[in-house]
Amino acid sequence: MRGVQYSVMDILVDYAYSGTIAGVERDMMASLTESSRVFKFKDVHEACKSYLHKEKKSVKSRTIAQLKHIETLSEDGLGNDSPTQVTSQGDVGRTDDDSGQESSSEVPPSERTDEKDRKRYDSGNDSTSLRSTLSSSDFTPPDFSYNNPKHANDIVREINRTRREAILFDVVLRTQTKDFPCQRLVLETGSSYLSHLITQELQGSKHMDVFLTRIPSDVLQKLVGYLYTGKMEITDRDVRKVYKWAKKFQLNEVCEACCTLDDTIDTTKSIVSEKTTLTNPE
Repeated sequence: MRGVQYSVMDILVDYAYSGTIAGVERDMMASLTESSRVFKFKDVHEACKSYLHKEKKSVKSRTIAQLKHIETLSEDGLGNDSPTQVTSQGDVGRTDDDSGQESSSEVPPSERTDEKDRKRYDSGNDSTSLRSTLSSSDFTPPDFSYNNPKHANDIVREINRTRREAILFDVVLRTQTKDFPCQRLVLETGSSYLSHLITQELQGSKHMDVFLTRIPSDVLQKLVGYLYTGKMEITDRDVRKVYKWAKKFQLNEVCEACCTLDDTIDTTKSIVSEKTTLTNPE
């Protein structure tokens, strides 16, 4: 997309699948913040703003601390006592100003014999140097990282919403009495049986109908719902039917739940044979 850095777009796409962002350097944060706003990644946008706000406060705190350190160095180096001179008569405390003579120019460090004078000169130069480099501190802020613990649940909820509203689907499971629009991605990742069935028969088509002539529509509805949500309600009345078709679809967790509910289920029976017809509407 125009105006969006490839690296930033890659970060957002990866987040859409994983719910995690890691190791984004500071110089990319302005672009990531703006792009997350444009593409309505609200949680990422808020996390970016929070990161930038904290970094700004951190820089301000470090600047204040450095300034205080400079002031301390200046005070320690300069002191408040004026250097005294000893006259040939041994009088102490008399300065050039006291004698009415103009103060001499600052003596170069190489000619200074007084330790306090050298300390004052060096400290003053150190302070000037620190002030000049304060804005170019070598402090590097930490990389930006973000993890949304609710991301997986949010994705499942939204995908299930598209199923209920029959949008963004590319497979229709059809029984004798009811149709179930679905997404290939969900069916193939949730059931190895359906994955094999669809992969073998789709042959590059973008949309297909799968006719399942023997499975009751109420059972298929429960199995499809489970593939989307990981949840299913099983009753004593339908536990055996659910078990039979869950075994066909190779949903092991559902089979285990059925056996827990009804321990008389014969798990040695062969898998039911389903007559399946696949057509490509295109």
